[in-house]
Amino acid sequence: PFGFFRLLTYGLCGISVLAVLLAITCLLTFDVFGVFASILLVMGAAAAALAAYSHEGLSNEVSNIAKQNEELSKQSSLLEAQAKALGPISQKLDSITRDLGVDSRELEATLDSLHRQTAISQLSAMLSSFVDADRGGQADQRLTHSEIEDFFDSSQAILRGACPSFDFEKLKALALNVGIGLYAMRFMVNALIAADDEHPYKSSAELSLIMFCFDPEGQLETTISNVALALGNKTEAGIRQELLDKKAKFAMANEHGRIPCKELHDLSHKIMTSEYHASR
Repeated sequence: PFGFFRLLTYGLCGISVLAVLLAITCLLTFDVFGVFASILLVMGAAAAALAAYSHEGLSNEVSNIAKQNEELSKQSSLLEAQAKALGPISQKLDSITRDLGVDSRELEATLDSLHRQTAISQLSAMLSSFVDADRGGQADQRLTHSEIEDFFDSSQAILRGACPSFDFEKLKALALNVGIGLYAMRFMVNALIAADDEHPYKSSAELSLIMFCFDPEGQLETTISNVALALGNKTEAGIRQELLDKKAKFAMANEHGRIPCKELHDLSHKIMTSEYHASR
């Protein structure tokens, strides 16, 4: 979009060109004062144009940061609500340990084992949903249209449990345009596995990679923000450049500009193996 500062830059550049023409005219008529004034006008307009262009870039950066802060604020509010909801559960567990005379470590080990079994069951259910939806359609290991509807009807609750703050309705809408392949499923599986990790941002980062593959232009900033939270050893500028390189090299213009998810497998691996613990 053409912002105010960009339009101002173009206007000042026009003034600079006009001042150059005036300087040439004054030079031909031997108007020394006119030449001097024109040169000053050229320099002043050029400096003002450079400042306006810099402000345009700064304005864009501020807008991007504001969007990222809004997204992080939503996630923070949701996490705060979940933390408050866990308070009574903690009290209930303390009560159970006292009433049954069970050591808290033994109870935690039992609950952890049950949780792992539940996670395995959820993973199996999600993969079965993909296979069943594919089998009910073209059986080409890629979900499209009604197959995607069937998959999300079966698996959205599982995915939402892994990453409650993520916009799965938007993910579904984008998937209906480009389809869901095996590598996208890998990223979803990673998100489900990462839900048990001490690192709180891996799930949203993995799901963001899928969104970026589906819509590289519209999902760039959100993906940068979520991946940066998962990878503490890379700056946002470095992540931006890596994603833009992927887009330039692998975007498929004839398929809504999507990027095959397999091309981001290396970044997905970095996220899953990251040991960085971000803090707000």
